[in-house]
Amino acid sequence: MELPDELHRAPSLPNSSPRTIPALWPLATRVSAFLSPPYFTDSMRSITHPTSAVLPSGSESCGPKNSHGLRPRRSLVWAPLAGVALWAVASCGGGVTSDSGASGDKFSVESVNVLEGMEWKLNRSIDITFNDEVDFSTVTMNTVNVTDPVGRAATGVFSFPTLPDGTVDKRTVRFQPNCPRLADFSDAGLVPNTSYRLVVLGSDQGGVTVRSARGEELEIGVLVNFSTPNSTDALTLFLDTVPGPPSIRLRGSSGVATDDLDACYVDLGGQSIYFELNLSDQTGRIPVELPLNHYSIPENQVSVVVHFNQPVDATPTNINASYVSIQYFDSLVWTDIQSDMDLFENCTETGAALRMIPRGILPQDSPLRVVVRQGFADLTGDSISSDLTKFAMSDTVQAGDPNPLFPGIGNPEVDEVLETFTIGGTQLGSLEDTVAAFEVPRADWGNGELKASFDFGGTGGPGGDFDWHLPPGVDVILNTVSDTIIGGPGGAPTGTQAVINGVIDIRNMFVPASTRLIVQGPNTCTILATGTVTVLGEISVRGADNPGVGTLNTTNQPEPGAKGNAGGGDGGTGSFLTSQSTPQGGTGQGAFSVPNGGGVGGESSYSKKSKDARRAAGGGGGVFGPDIYYDYNGNNGNTLALVQTLVGLDVERGAGGGADGLGAVSQSIRAQGGSIGPSPFIDLSADNNFYGTILLSTGQLLAGELTQTWAGAGGGGGGDAIQSDTFPGNWTIGGDEKGAGGGGGGGGLKILSIGAITVGSTTAAGSLAAEGGNGGGGENVIFFDRVGGGSGAGAGGHLVVSSADKITIYGSAQDAGIWYNDDNNKLNHWARAITAVGG
Repeated sequence: MELPDELHRAPSLPNSSPRTIPALWPLATRVSAFLSPPYFTDSMRSITHPTSAVLPSGSESCGPKNSHGLRPRRSLVWAPLAGVALWAVASCGGGVTSDSGASGDKFSVESVNVLEGMEWKLNRSIDITFNDEVDFSTVTMNTVNVTDPVGRAATGVFSFPTLPDGTVDKRTVRFQPNCPRLADFSDAGLVPNTSYRLVVLGSDQGGVTVRSARGEELEIGVLVNFSTPNSTDALTLFLDTVPGPPSIRLRGSSGVATDDLDACYVDLGGQSIYFELNLSDQTGRIPVELPLNHYSIPENQVSVVVHFNQPVDATPTNINASYVSIQYFDSLVWTDIQSDMDLFENCTETGAALRMIPRGILPQDSPLRVVVRQGFADLTGDSISSDLTKFAMSDTVQAGDPNPLFPGIGNPEVDEVLETFTIGGTQLGSLEDTVAAFEVPRADWGNGELKASFDFGGTGGPGGDFDWHLPPGVDVILNTVSDTIIGGPGGAPTGTQAVINGVIDIRNMFVPASTRLIVQGPNTCTILATGTVTVLGEISVRGADNPGVGTLNTTNQPEPGAKGNAGGGDGGTGSFLTSQSTPQGGTGQGAFSVPNGGGVGGESSYSKKSKDARRAAGGGGGVFGPDIYYDYNGNNGNTLALVQTLVGLDVERGAGGGADGLGAVSQSIRAQGGSIGPSPFIDLSADNNFYGTILLSTGQLLAGELTQTWAGAGGGGGGDAIQSDTFPGNWTIGGDEKGAGGGGGGGGLKILSIGAITVGSTTAAGSLAAEGGNGGGGENVIFFDRVGGGSGAGAGGHLVVSSADKITIYGSAQDAGIWYNDDNNKLNHWARAITAVGG
């Protein structure tokens, strides 16, 4: 490709000087293309990504299917730069118009503190400084992201830094990587010995990008490659932000103001009471006596928060009772109080914060203190040389004896009530409040126990009122490894939420009629809603279709299987050997990428006779649920039948090869079609092939064999057609017609909601789709005469929908009725609102 002169003549500038590169093509507006950016190693580097077109796809799957056309792709071309790479996005041949910002210039990046090729400490913050104040609501993982070579996003927190004079710098966006909590540092925001790429997206075509506080888009983005240290030594891995071991931040002590909020305090029923330095005895004290931490009186519940002046070692070897504890004084001895610990802040601007929550009632009329012992260490291993015991001291109240006739009267610290949970509801003697309204399901009270009636972990998201309203008329891509969503009260884009491992914690969710939420990645998707979930558009965890072999005479190039999504297995690879004939198509993956857990590949066929003799065998289908039997049109009586006219309702092995050819593996007449994949249900009972628990008519509970949301397996790859009298024969690049890669498995989607779940409306056909991907056709010889083996399709996925209120599904498919009676002339069934069939 001939490059424009301005790219050949790119000047050599210092690393600190950003440079502009003209774009050769307009950037597609799909944000997903930059969530997992590829890494460039050549002197001329390019990004390729699919357009926004998504192919249609088909719990059970069948054998080979016809292929689809190849997807068009677009490219961006980059020139190598020595320092920070900035890139422009402009329409082809178009110029850039002038629009002055706060300083008369367009909104742009002025500097980035990480430079090209630098080695970066795991806890060091990344600062991106703009020439104007930033609209923080536009700063997300979609507009500013840090990823490793396989697309895993670094985890951390965006913020505006605070300047030394106490003002907030709204021109600088700071990304603070999460500090690790595991001993091997594998859960850190930045992982050791890893290459990373910082991308600040820029676009002049209306794409999602950082905006200034005045609403101006960032047209020129930033791209920086850097790496983390290859070491296990803490001093090498971490930036020591404060010399020496950690110290306590106590109001009135050196460097801590008397009104500093980042200092040690007691949380008393949600009210912060700060310890203050007493100059006469150099102790930190609070001005009140503490109540006894009653379970039943929220305003009397106590926890202690200790602030440190720098980040600390967050591993369990450091954050435990042997180094930090609350103590009470008894018989001349200080004794530990068992407490739960939560290092809820680390690597912040002021250091770290540790919350300690006593597990029981505090001893009455007793001195209390917090002790930080010798050996407690910061991130780099600097440890305290002697115990710190005087910075957080207090006393508890004296409760006195309870009044036996009127408990609590005159003794507010005593409120004992014995509840055995044997009498509940409206029965005489019950203390259960049966009329109180709760936003969560009422617990089961009785038979001597109190237990949850609904297994639910949702909180409503940040602030408890995080409503996620997807924008209309778009495809929204969600990656179940790591992603960020935008929402707020009423759907207003006022906050962000990190989605880790596919778990979405919200209050309300709304998917407009013209919008699709497409879930990708290796993990299933779980939506936890404390309010309602309304789907007028579509939530898709479909497996991808395989487009089939689209080239000729390329036996040395494998045919990859289609991707499974949301935990679904990938299809098997066709023609995977690159320097000799492949004897059999590759086996598809099982759910969660388990090797050889999908459909088995079809056998290659060899013959020097006609093309029909060497026609290869097809791959087998992936498996999840059982085959589907129907009373077709009400004519079968008590005999149920498979619906053979439509794909995806029963699993099949691949079709055999040409009758006059020999199988490359079996050496038998006619190559063997690939077997269906293994089932995830492995015990001998068919009664428990489900997820969850059901109540039988006998009153017994039956637990399903699955212990989690599952996903579909991928299909097997097709075999190759080999023109030879022997196997293996004399291989050439163009000698074998290749088999196709398998279809991808459908993914797993679980929706748990306290409020109502609604799919569709009287005017909109909403959908939850977990269909398996279709298999593809093998290589052609003449026009569309495919002699390479077709591939098996992916199994459908797993949909789990549960509401504490109600579930409403609007609409029915054409031809739906008491019996199954779709049109026999159709290949696929009419679309259903809830669908998880195979490809």
